[in-house]
Amino acid sequence: MKDTTKIVQGTLFEDDYLIRTLGNLGTLPEVALIELVANAWDAGATQVDIFIPQEKGQKITIEDNGTGLSKEDFYSRWMKLSYNRLKHQGKMVEFPKGVDLKRHAYGRNGVGRHGLLCFNNEYKVITNKNGLQSTFILSTKSEDQPFVIKSETFKKSVKNGTRLEVVVAKNLPDPKMILEVISARFLHDPKFKVSINRETISWKIIKA
Repeated sequence: MKDTTKIVQGTLFEDDYLIRTLGNLGTLPEVALIELVANAWDAGATQVDIFIPQEKGQKITIEDNGTGLSKEDFYSRWMKLSYNRLKHQGKMVEFPKGVDLKRHAYGRNGVGRHGLLCFNNEYKVITNKNGLQSTFILSTKSEDQPFVIKSETFKKSVKNGTRLEVVVAKNLPDPKMILEVISARFLHDPKFKVSINRETISWKIIKA
């Protein structure tokens, strides 16, 4: 039965509420980018391309060829705080059609996607699944919610995967440091390739 109790006042949120709850994820760029690459791993990607600018005021982009998200996926997963991946998706990764691989997911508690907030309190997600490209602009500038969708658009698409964009207002990453950290964390699998500013982290380097 629906609760019809009248509410006098709901909770209010500061712009940086969610960022302050993220700990190192919201302040250390290497932690933020590791978690965002982990998201691509969990999305069944085999390629992740990262661009890190030299100056603040320019965009970081992270693009993968994973399964992408439908509008319904985005609402139920990305927009849910503390999303329980194990409960809703299981421990194994789902891959795009035609990709015959098996891997265990890294994610468990759904906080990794908030890594973009390390760089700005607003960012863009462009994601492709089932013939549709969905573009969302998200922001923490709301007193009523920790974060909100400011706008959304949809159009036909023939590809899969997700592209993240954020203008760096703070915590500009060092590409060399990020490359080393990601190498140590992910590149034990030669079928998962990551490039940073067009420099691919190779399996041979990791094996040496």
